[in-house]
Amino acid sequence: MKQQYLIAIIFTLLLVGILFFLFSPKEPLSKEERVASEITAIEKSIAGKEGPVLLQLTETPEEWKPVIEFCAQQPEGEGRDRCLYHKALDYNETLLCYQMSGLEWQGKCFRGVAINLDNIRLCNVITHPYQKNRCVTFFGIKHKDPEICNLVEDANLRTLCLKFAQP
Repeated sequence: MKQQYLIAIIFTLLLVGILFFLFSPKEPLSKEERVASEITAIEKSIAGKEGPVLLQLTETPEEWKPVIEFCAQQPEGEGRDRCLYHKALDYNETLLCYQMSGLEWQGKCFRGVAINLDNIRLCNVITHPYQKNRCVTFFGIKHKDPEICNLVEDANLRTLCLKFAQP
């Protein structure tokens, strides 16, 4: 009888431990991990699509709503996008880039955050061709890497990049 009672207690403790492990709150991703995960997801979602795509979030994180509401008070279009751009660069936060209504401003936003974070992978999520080429050009010149420059699709920017990427 004692043995069955002991087995039941051990089994219950084991079950509680497993349930606690499965349902305990997970540590939120660090900003670097979140951005890396975000880039991977976007790269997959835009792969094979033709032309520029305006990227949008389905849900806005609660902590960024006050910033977005502040910028929403600016004139519709470029004024609002300019406000979001400056806030995104102030906080190095790509989530604000998704709130933009214009492709060019969204591209500038991702490019600016990529430069601030020194993260060339963010250039891959830019769908505005000129802004993407400017982003890649910056990193080719900064790292003096002709291989990066050869990824620039615009011939003039590629030539400029190669000129300044020489060691």
